[in-house]
Amino acid sequence: GGRGQGVPSTPIRTLEGAPAGVSAPSIVASSASSLLVSWVEPKQPNGIIAVYRLTYANGTTIEAASPGNITVDGLAPYTTVSFTLEVCTGGSCTTSDTVRGTTDPAAPADAATPEVTATEGGTGLTLAWEQPKTPHGKISAYVIWVDGKASSVVSSEDRSATVSALSPFT
Repeated sequence: GGRGQGVPSTPIRTLEGAPAGVSAPSIVASSASSLLVSWVEPKQPNGIIAVYRLTYANGTTIEAASPGNITVDGLAPYTTVSFTLEVCTGGSCTTSDTVRGTTDPAAPADAATPEVTATEGGTGLTLAWEQPKTPHGKISAYVIWVDGKASSVVSSEDRSATVSALSPFT
């Protein structure tokens, strides 16, 4: 007995669907003014990925064709930025959870000159100051410098200090 030849088979696929398992981007501070943002392929692409769309800040969008990373720069020190990743196939798109990243702190800016008054007896000075207008992070301490050397460290809660044992009229 002979067998007849059947109809040749042709692979048939279902339609593309929305990606599943889209992870939020990973964010690492790379400096006081930049964040390194990376993203990966979804756990279940459910089709051919057409675009990876990263949205951050006030709606700024960056599109990429594959998983990867970018450096977002030009940010202010100690600034938190929100990011979402949208991954699309020909069928639909899926958006990740929102994730936040914070740039590194930097040296404070706009520090006012302290008020300085002589203490009784002329061998000390009292300094009083305000917190810098632009702290660029959490102030951890204030350092009092005398003649180019760190004289004392003052708690970030304090706004004044006295330096003593100075020579008169210096």
